[in-house]
Amino acid sequence: MGAGIALAPPTPVEAVEPYLGECDLILTMSVMPGFGGQQFDASALEKLRVLRKAAGPDVLLSVDGGINSETIGLCAQAGAGLFVVGTALFEHSDYGHRLRELTALAQDHRGVS
Repeated sequence: MGAGIALAPPTPVEAVEPYLGECDLILTMSVMPGFGGQQFDASALEKLRVLRKAAGPDVLLSVDGGINSETIGLCAQAGAGLFVVGTALFEHSDYGHRLRELTALAQDHRGVS
């Protein structure tokens, strides 16, 4: 069992900083929850960078919203290790092939600054 916290796009990192020591996972939303197919909000990248430094390497950073072949590498570069993908996966007929593509893009950019 683990503990996690989520940040909606308008929530600043400072609002969750007091709780980072209690978290195993931090989810950064790059879109407003509830509607698929929204465009990625690039402000999530800076949140991920700040959270990676503040939370340390043992906390799993996750990102949800607008994750696709153009954004997954940027999110991995910023410190995310878990990616919630909807439209970018389900709009393709071969889910397995698409998942391998997205995984490779994330792995290619992980730890690159």
